[in-house]
Amino acid sequence: MYEQKVKLNQDHRYFDSANNEYIGFSKLFDNFMTKPFDAEMAALGTAKSEGISKADVIARWEGQRNEGTRIDEAIDYYSKTGFFKPEDADIADGVKEILRAYDDYHKSYGQQVLYSEQYRVAGTCDRLSLISNRKDAAFVMSDFKCFEKEISHVPSGTRFLNSPFDHFANTKYTKIAFQLSFYSYLFESLTGRKCIRQFIHWIDPRTVKEGNGPVNHKLIAVPYLKNDVIIFLETYKEKILTLTNTSELSAW
Repeated sequence: MYEQKVKLNQDHRYFDSANNEYIGFSKLFDNFMTKPFDAEMAALGTAKSEGISKADVIARWEGQRNEGTRIDEAIDYYSKTGFFKPEDADIADGVKEILRAYDDYHKSYGQQVLYSEQYRVAGTCDRLSLISNRKDAAFVMSDFKCFEKEISHVPSGTRFLNSPFDHFANTKYTKIAFQLSFYSYLFESLTGRKCIRQFIHWIDPRTVKEGNGPVNHKLIAVPYLKNDVIIFLETYKEKILTLTNTSELSAW
């Protein structure tokens, strides 16, 4: 669909063949849009409200992240090979149920590295689906999010994003909407195809395991914030370059 000039290395950093680094979405968001999430303070607040220790809260969150990562990786592996690893047998049926949401698309791709040479930014989308076999077919961008609770619309920390985006509440939903729009804009710029839909594919990881079903998952629509992404990239294009640096690590 496009020339793959940028790759993600083993340290989760993006480089092209000339060893130029490209900045990913999370680093961009944390540097320019809002303060990074303070996990220690959040865990302390949760511990007080639930009457448990902060260590217990952090351990629970780590377990949820690990299970979410396992589900993400099983989805990607099954999509590419048609098989499951033996250690993922207990979530195989759940993953198949999740992927039925993409049956009506012409073709779906997982873990696609998208990038912009102009802005030196990149990202890896969870799911990119084409609606037909036309060369100019529109696409759908989606992202798997494994949380026990649905996507929050309640601000965390500071109530709004930094200017010039302080009309957006600082919520998990807002961040994912920007993330998906960032990916859609990169793919649109690389291919000329148009984004027709975006959604968060929320999954309750507790229900994916065999015996815990039915799988509780939901498609949550998000708007395509194309103009906001362009404003972001233009506003911070010089500062983004200060985050990049040549590394001795090989890009390939």
